Amino acid sequence: MTRSHSFTGSSWFFIVGILFISFNLRPAITGIGPLVPYIKEDLGLSNTMAGFLTTLPLLTFATFSLVSARIGRRLGLAPAIGWALVVIFIGTLLRYLPSLLAFFGDGSHGSGDCDL
Repeated sequence: MTRSHSFTGSSWFFIVGILFISFNLRPAITGIGPLVPYIKEDLGLSNTMAGFLTTLPLLTFATFSLVSARIGRRLGLAPAIGWALVVIFIGTLLRYLPSLLAFFGDGSHGSGDCDL
């Protein structure tokens, strides 16, 4: 006996939404590499701190990936994705601040990415 899976209009909308979101996650993380010399100059960062700035999203991604499934089960899939998008949005805004708050923006961006 086989099961037939049919997608409703809202299912397709959900899938297309996830695809659009996924297309926008990678540039936000990988886009910082070419800008490192300018960021170092503007903030007066050492090479070590600049390297940490590019590594921070990956570290938070790995850390929060450990608990993202638990968050998804507790909140439900749609609310967890919604909150992850809010965290990514706040992280992206913080990255544009001309101060060390950009580090928090990188961190929150990485933690939001792991839920998606």
